[in-house]
Amino acid sequence: MRCTPEMFNFTRHLRLFSVKMIGILQLKFPFNIYI
Repeated sequence: MRCTPEMFNFTRHLRLFSVKMIGILQLKFPFNIYI
């Protein structure tokens, strides 16, 4: 499967979003969450 720029931007956006959500969860709950 070819990696088009749209796909790359989408995966990068998803990764940043997931990191942001994990950070919010870690702020709300006093324990570490690992993927």
